[in-house]
Order: sequence, then structure tokens, then C-alpha cells
Amino acid sequence: MLAVAPAAGPVAAVSVLAGCVAEKVLTYAGGRGFSATDQATLKAVTDATTASGKGFRGLFASAAVSEAFRSRRAVGE
Repeated sequence: MLAVAPAAGPVAAVSVLAGCVAEKVLTYAGGRGFSATDQATLKAVTDATTASGKGFRGLFASAAVSEAFRSRRAVGE
């Protein structure tokens, strides 16, 4: 799980929420558990989502183009 400092207001709370949702989306989309080595991917996805300003739509788009998603293996491989 992403280590987060205590929220200092609404903007920080949105950032924490985005990180949690991004982790769950990457876990589901990748078809595997999330590990500490995936922290860089998580940060890249949340940063891209925040920069795009497109909310959940941007989050799903950022997750879909991430290396973790593009290099996943199909079930049974």
C-alpha cells in the first residue's frame, strides 16, 4: 500500500484518494497483486492523472498506457 503523510486539506485528500484508486485499478488491470516494486508505476499513473485533469477517465487512460499494464501476461501464460 502507498505510504502517505496525513492529509492537510481537500487537495491532499484528493491526492490520497487518487493513489488508492490507482493502486486498485492497476491491481485489477494487471491481474496480479501490487508490490513495493510497483511504486514508481503508481506514482507515474497518479502524476499523469493529476496533470491531465480528467479525473477517473484520465486515471484509466494512464493505467492503460503504463508499462505494468502493457507488459502483463494473459491468464494461463
